[in-house]
Amino acid sequence: MSQLTQKELSYLSDFLQMEQEEVKKFSEAAGQLQNEQARAVLNGIAAMHQGHFETLKRHLNTQTLS
Repeated sequence: MSQLTQKELSYLSDFLQMEQEEVKKFSEAAGQLQNEQARAVLNGIAAMHQGHFETLKRHLNTQTLS
């Protein structure tokens, strides 16, 4: 895999932060709901963003360790 530029690494870092904020936002919203179905949907969205976060972090770590 070719090395990413500093600008690309910066974008990855920004996206990592955005995904982390999305996880927090959807998790907090889910915690405030009484409706189990709605809570499950928001927790599912939070889990999807957590997956994105982990993928981005893996890519970022791979590039910074190379």
